Amino acid sequence: MVKIALIGCVKEKLEWPCKAGEIYTGAQFLKWKQDADDWGCDSYYILSGKFGLIHPNTIIAPYDVNLDLQTDAYREEWFQNAAKEINALAKEEIVIKFFCASSYSDGILNLLSENVIVQR
Repeated sequence: MVKIALIGCVKEKLEWPCKAGEIYTGAQFLKWKQDADDWGCDSYYILSGKFGLIHPNTIIAPYDVNLDLQTDAYREEWFQNAAKEINALAKEEIVIKFFCASSYSDGILNLLSENVIVQR
């Protein structure tokens, strides 16, 4: 079964557009990324407060959007969209593990399809 890590974004970023997997420079992101590697993930995606679920090779520009500081309506739409994108990865059963603040993962959990197994 494919193991996919979902890593939260952080405030600290490079100041120019680049791959999402390279733009985040904060210690917490680097720790989560290492934890995901240690978990043995087959691939990872980033949970971005601005872009939702993004592949690490996607080119993005620096931004300053913290999901925790957004309106309830913004967050609800963000959770719905992120869950939809995660569910689209699960054509067959997948195992996911969140490496992020609970405020980024909790709103997604009840929206995942039966093909998405969450490891805690």
